[in-house]
Amino acid sequence: MTFGEALKIRQQNQADDLTVKRATRHYWNQIFIAVLKSWPELVDREIRRVVRTDCKQWAAPISQGCISDAV
Repeated sequence: MTFGEALKIRQQNQADDLTVKRATRHYWNQIFIAVLKSWPELVDREIRRVVRTDCKQWAAPISQGCISDAV
């Protein structure tokens, strides 16, 4: 299963859950957009192939504030 496939399932589950408020859905959608904007190749990546070092490499520029304006 790719990250993109899992994301679609997550978003559909969230949309179907009537206990989740609209603002919460919007918040999470903004997070998903930001992640995919800053790591576009993640969509087609197999989830089991995403390892800790990949996440650290992706997060390093973000934690340093290098791409905060781009997202």
